Amino acid sequence: SSMNSIGYKQLRGYFEKTLDLDQTLEMLKRDTRHFAKRQITWFKRDKRINWCVSEEQAVALVGKFLQE
Repeated sequence: SSMNSIGYKQLRGYFEKTLDLDQTLEMLKRDTRHFAKRQITWFKRDKRINWCVSEEQAVALVGKFLQE
């Protein structure tokens, strides 16, 4: 459910007065980093994805894709 999304759990503690603002922000930052790491790991398994290191590389890949 949307109530399990990043942010809700952390802010709930703040609004229920079980966490102060600094604790809430640290938890939010930590949990966001962990979520991003899980996403990267998941996407790296998809061999269809071409990871780009520059805008030029991305433009070249898009051009190649559009020509196919």
